[in-house]
Amino acid sequence: MGATWQFISSDPVSGKVATKNRGIVREAAMRAYRGSQRLQRQKQMQMRRSSHKRLQPTLCTHADPDWLAPPPDELNKISKANTSRSNLMLTLEIGSALAFDPFSTTPLYSRHEGVMLFTHFIYNIVPTIQAFHHQSPQHPLSTILVSYIITDPLFIDAILFHAAVHVDMTHGRPWSQTTWYYRGQLIHQIRERMNSSQDTASDALILGIGALGACGNITGDVTQDSVHREALQHMIRVRGGIDKLGCQGTLSTFLSIGDLISATISGSKPGVECPRLYSAPSPLFDGLWGYDFLTKDCNFEASLESSGMRIREIIQLISRLATIYRTSYKVLSTTSSHMTTFTHACCAAEHQLLSLEVIPPVGSDSSSAADVLVYEAARNAALICSTYLFRRLRPQAAILVSLQQALRHSIMACDHDSHEHGSCVSMGSMRLLLWSICVGRVTALDPDWYKVCIKSCISKLKIQSERELRVCLEGYIWEPYMDVELIW
Repeated sequence: MGATWQFISSDPVSGKVATKNRGIVREAAMRAYRGSQRLQRQKQMQMRRSSHKRLQPTLCTHADPDWLAPPPDELNKISKANTSRSNLMLTLEIGSALAFDPFSTTPLYSRHEGVMLFTHFIYNIVPTIQAFHHQSPQHPLSTILVSYIITDPLFIDAILFHAAVHVDMTHGRPWSQTTWYYRGQLIHQIRERMNSSQDTASDALILGIGALGACGNITGDVTQDSVHREALQHMIRVRGGIDKLGCQGTLSTFLSIGDLISATISGSKPGVECPRLYSAPSPLFDGLWGYDFLTKDCNFEASLESSGMRIREIIQLISRLATIYRTSYKVLSTTSSHMTTFTHACCAAEHQLLSLEVIPPVGSDSSSAADVLVYEAARNAALICSTYLFRRLRPQAAILVSLQQALRHSIMACDHDSHEHGSCVSMGSMRLLLWSICVGRVTALDPDWYKVCIKSCISKLKIQSERELRVCLEGYIWEPYMDVELIW
């Protein structure tokens, strides 16, 4: 039996003491009620831990508190949202640290999905944005950016909406009631901030609009995002450029990567400038400063030859970054500046690839038209490598599906041009085409599609052994775990 509370009037004449007593009793009753609710939630959490079972996505309902529950092994790590009956303190794990919300003032605790969506963002989304473990003490996104996010309700609603869209996509279902709820909350907060003369382009407002414009990055449908992307670009210009944003540079990284993903899926040029790369005090990056486009804006001649040279240059840069990532991961992940420099270098490479215009010269012959198709295939293959190597994305991710489709289109167009017009490419371009096809082969959901194309290129290049094939591929981007044996 629960405690029974009643009012006792000790001063029926004046009523002053009675009013005071009512306040005391009301406060005690509310504390008891909140305490019982917290205990009930803790018991439910312990029962889920002990059961070691997870509901199948097809059996989940929107009213089910386990609708986005992670596996039991993850639950033991991320379920730090416990409240103490004595101090009413909400504890959240941020990287390797703990953040405290003493009076549950953030919107995270307003609905039962809030904390779970927050941890889903850190444990599942952040690694797909920046290729370092989320528990690195100095991780720019899961530690630094998130520490700013919990200070503003608009920040939090933006992250929760983004995470909710991601959860729905992962489970292969339409937007849930939870997703629509956080979308409504986010739009409401944005409208209030924009109606306020004191908030025209704050960091929180920019992130909120960026979250609305990033739905297509998850779902693959970017047609509805254009209005929000244009608003985001305008607000960044109002602030004076992406490097002027706050949150110690982490907000610019987050928005720049989101814009690159959107541009890749839509097949358009980036709408947001790439964050400027500054020299980091580490010998790890000494070899990067020879690439002029990493440190300054470069305008180069828009010709077929210069475009081909720039694509090959960017491929070499991505190959160098892949080597640094593979051989020096522990050193990279020790400081925030190292991780930020590495991420910005990857962004700069992708930004250049998406900004290139591969245009055949006027009155060009058939070989120039074939080279255009080869360079388009190489551009898509390089973007696949950057995404595949530096972001922990599933093959079903919208950006990889889009890149695979674009790569196949270029390969089929090149093959059709060769058969219909008898056009041929140089041996160097043929090697580049072979590498592009092999990249598609090792990262595709349906690798068998590439078999015929690979055999055709190998035959034209007169490659006689697996070793010769490996030497050819290692001249571009080819990591040890990208298996040559499966191709050969």
